[in-house]
Amino acid sequence: MLKTTGLFVMVMLCAVAFRVEAGETMKPIGSISGTALRVIQAATPLLQENGLHLEHYLVSVFEEDSSYVVVFDDPNRPKGQRGSTASVQAFEVEVSKIEFRVIHAHFVR
Repeated sequence: MLKTTGLFVMVMLCAVAFRVEAGETMKPIGSISGTALRVIQAATPLLQENGLHLEHYLVSVFEEDSSYVVVFDDPNRPKGQRGSTASVQAFEVEVSKIEFRVIHAHFVR
């Protein structure tokens, strides 16, 4: 999977470079660090194994002492509300810092 992801990233970078050279305007939708990307890549298979779809979520990565926590949350969750919403079930995955392997995963109530 890592080779496929690396190839995808390379193709996307080439496409972006081509568009910039062609003078097309691009609208940024977000930025992410390489570490956060690796953590999300480690957590995403568990999301999919539970029948959930990444494109329905706002993804946040948090750092703890020995692990990272990835929270897949409803992008339209009202401010002040905690946990899942009626339309989107929140999901949380803890990933080790050293090995980037999943330690624990659960749905958020």
